Amino acid sequence: MARVWRPQEAKNKFSEVVEEALKHGPQVITKRGKETLIVLSYADYRKMDTRKYEKIGSVLDFILTNKELAWLLLYLTLSKIPL
Repeated sequence: MARVWRPQEAKNKFSEVVEEALKHGPQVITKRGKETLIVLSYADYRKMDTRKYEKIGSVLDFILTNKELAWLLLYLTLSKIPL
């Protein structure tokens, strides 16, 4: 579970913030009471990054397997290009 840290506390206990991120997930750092930063493990970051590309791949696969949609998108794109 994410823990919320004030900046000075996070600075003084940086090693603990990192350990908490590794063991329990993202750690939130606030500034003037507003959530400002997040510390997360590299593994958690990669999961987020991978999901983003999986979604893009799924949309691209959908377009490429649907010929009518692909032609429509190509037509709309080319019709916007001034000749």
